[in-house]
Amino acid sequence: MRWMATALLIITALIIAFNYQAQPSDDKQVIVSHNEIADACRYDNNEQGCLEYPYSSNSEENDQQALALASIDAQSISRWKLSTPLQTQLAQLEQLSANGDVQATYILAKNLRYCFYTPSNEESYQERVSEALNNDEGDTYLSNLEELFQYCQNVTHATKKQFARYLTLAANQGHIEAMIDYGFANTELLVKVESETLSTLDARVAVLAAQQEYLTTAAQQGHLKAISRLSDNLWQQKFGNNDGIQALAYLYLFLELTDDNQLYSRYQWQEQRILKQLSSEKVAQARELSKELLSNIQNKLIQSELNAP
Repeated sequence: MRWMATALLIITALIIAFNYQAQPSDDKQVIVSHNEIADACRYDNNEQGCLEYPYSSNSEENDQQALALASIDAQSISRWKLSTPLQTQLAQLEQLSANGDVQATYILAKNLRYCFYTPSNEESYQERVSEALNNDEGDTYLSNLEELFQYCQNVTHATKKQFARYLTLAANQGHIEAMIDYGFANTELLVKVESETLSTLDARVAVLAAQQEYLTTAAQQGHLKAISRLSDNLWQQKFGNNDGIQALAYLYLFLELTDDNQLYSRYQWQEQRILKQLSSEKVAQARELSKELLSNIQNKLIQSELNAP
């Protein structure tokens, strides 16, 4: 079955790449010593809750996206980080988003999130530099801080907080990467942003429900990153009480689809941990559910191929 899983994974990757040209690589944290950044990152260093330093995608833009973003620097089509400071293209992105351009909405969300913790003006930037010097930060830290400031300056914090709204908007329009980014985002940060219009309790319920929904949707389309995250979150009961069946089912699905031997070994170890805590009946139910999920993904891929022009 592994060779079939590999073939399925390749097809999944091709379909996702075709539909979403501006996919970023994994985020990379570069500034973590400042207290407020460290607080956001302490939950998971790979979450969007950390300041990231983006790597560009090598995806080629298709004609439709090139036309939709014609007024934006061409480099922003194939990667979400712009080649000029955000402020210079902010109004254009906002207008495109208002006109229903989901890719522009996603790019806007990513950039606002990227700039969330950066200094907004010269005074706050100099304060951050002084703090870094007092903490004996190295040249690389200071260089990254300066680059972030130059890229994000003059964008108000009120505007930066709109990242959650734009990310939700893109996800609700079916943008897979937006769904995954929201699912991986720091929950506490999302709750804090949403708490400005909702009670903290209602905001937490809404955020967790959205994260589960988006990760589930992406996972059921065969996205491995979403599958692994969903399995972990279900097992840790992040979304509330569960009996472990779904967590194990998505774990089995991940093991079936991945061709990464290191990840396969890691999740086999996780499988053994779960098996020790579930009855044989629940394990059997998880296997059946996993087969059903895999069959649904395969059917969607076949249907997508049949519908392709």
